[in-house]
This record gives sequence, C-alpha cells and structure tokens, in this order.
Amino acid sequence: MKEKGLMVVKSNKLIEASYRLSIQEQQLVLSCIAQIDSRKDISKQDEFRITAKDFSMLANVPIKNAYRDLKEASECLFERRLTFKSPSSDKLLVSRWVSSVEYSEKEGCVELCFAQKILPLISQIKSHFTQYNIENIANLTSIHAIRIYEICLQYLTIGSREIGVEELKKCLGIENQYSEFKDLNKRVLKPAVDQINKHTDIKINLTTIRENRKIKSLKFEIESKKPRHHKLSNQKINKELTSISKYLDQSLH
Repeated sequence: MKEKGLMVVKSNKLIEASYRLSIQEQQLVLSCIAQIDSRKDISKQDEFRITAKDFSMLANVPIKNAYRDLKEASECLFERRLTFKSPSSDKLLVSRWVSSVEYSEKEGCVELCFAQKILPLISQIKSHFTQYNIENIANLTSIHAIRIYEICLQYLTIGSREIGVEELKKCLGIENQYSEFKDLNKRVLKPAVDQINKHTDIKINLTTIRENRKIKSLKFEIESKKPRHHKLSNQKINKELTSISKYLDQSLH
C-alpha cells in the first residue's frame, strides 16, 4: 500500500456515528478504507492488508513502534462497536467494525474484513459522503482530533457548523464523561482544534453558545488553508461580456 494520494471516503452516516477508537485503531481502519474504491461494491469476504512499514509511514512512527502499535490495534479492533443510523431508514444499528482481523507476526501485517453492516457506509457511495487525503490526518495524535476533523470537514463548503455539546460527546463516545465543560474543553476540544489547525488542510475556530448561562452548543467556523480561486458571479460575468461586446462593435464600426 502506498499511502501518498490515498483518499478516505465515508458516508456521512459513518462520520456522524457514535464510537471511540484509539488513534492506532483509527489509523488502521482509515488505511483500509482508503484502499477501497468507494464507487464499487465490496463484500464481507474482501480482505484489506496493511504492513508495519505502511503503518510506520502513515502514522509517522519508527518502524519498531509500528509493529507494536499495529499488533495492539488489531487485537482490540475486533471488540470495537459503533452505533449509527441505517442507510435505508432512521433505525439505529449497533455493529462491530470488522468481521475478522488477523495479525501475522512473521510478516508484520494485518488483514481484516469489514462487518456486513459497515459495507454500505464505505462502498457504492453515490451521495452524502465526505472524502479527504489520508495524509491530512497523518500527524494527528489526539484520539478525538480525527473525529472532529471529519465532523467539521463535512461542512467546509458551508463554512460553519453548530452542534450540541451532548451530541458531539455522543459522536466521540464520551457521553458519560466530562460533565464540566471546562474539562471537556481542556482535555478534548482544545487539543483537537490545535492539532487540526497545525497539521491538517483546514482551519477551525471554536466558539460556545450559551442557554440560560450554560454552554449548550458549539459553533465551528471552518475554512480551507488552500488559497481560494476568485470566482465571478453571473452578474459580473454578464457585465464583462456586455462590455466586451460593446468594444467589439465599436472596433468593427
């Protein structure tokens, strides 16, 4: 696997799912999703492979650590679950991430198969999806930074997103933690936002929204770090075309 240029494509239902994975488990899952052509069908028998060398390059860790991290991630991943809305209805589904995962000590690699219920969220995706280059999250070490990056990236074209504090905590799998906002901000939000702004292709600014003096919602203002190309409005285009037409008419007469 060559990580350079690989795109992660996820259904927005998966972006909004409730789960918690370690940073190594997230990197393992994303490196496998990045191998999928999201326009095509895959089955629960399809295996995805990542080596310690691949993992070292993706996670920016020494190869020795990559063997250890990859093994630990593979051992834990089979037990991980997520909750999400069914692609065909609003019913809540609970599923494992993978149906099988195998670590080869000799080869230093992991082979896994995604669970049946996960497949519609990572393959044959026609609409309502989010995609990004896997390199954009390579330097994120906060376990929540990748999730908040994805949650914000969905709204990049809109430029902002408001989300309830409890809703965000549920997405991050920490709904029973950080009852005090100051603790949530210190341990989750600020480290994640700082890393996203430093290491990814987007920049976000976080503000709080109060209700009866209590912080109830968060507002993320989101912008791309890439320079925007100036686009003319239709009105300006028509004005320019009219001006050019008049100039040509004068020149011909």
